[in-house]
Amino acid sequence: MQVDHSIEVGRPIEAVFAYITDPVNIKELGMKSIRQTSSGPVGLGTTFTLIIEILGRDFEIPGVVTEYRPYDTFTLKTTSGPLAFEQRVHLTSIPTGTHVDVLIEGDPGKALRMAGPLLKTQLKKQLDEQMDVAKSRMEAQG
Repeated sequence: MQVDHSIEVGRPIEAVFAYITDPVNIKELGMKSIRQTSSGPVGLGTTFTLIIEILGRDFEIPGVVTEYRPYDTFTLKTTSGPLAFEQRVHLTSIPTGTHVDVLIEGDPGKALRMAGPLLKTQLKKQLDEQMDVAKSRMEAQG
């Protein structure tokens, strides 16, 4: 299963990267909420508990930052749980600010496989809505 979304944010790439890697804001990239479980600043190896709503039910899924390249790429990957996925955010500087691409790839697992098409539709809708909120908030900071 694959879901993606792209937006253009009228803010510099440094501000957008800082925003999307702040644990308070990471949830706007397609999750209901997120809690950092390791200490220190967010970076490669940082661990989280992700709360994802799927078909009206909340799932707590442990995850880890597997890619952290400032002003370029930020990737979270689940480490166990009912839904295995990887969420990659890639930034590109453009004359008007920053282009943001979010790609979520995953396997719904046995428990959710039958709901695959419905799950994909729900995740896409949720990601689109949350990314629009993130865009508005980032641009309001400038």
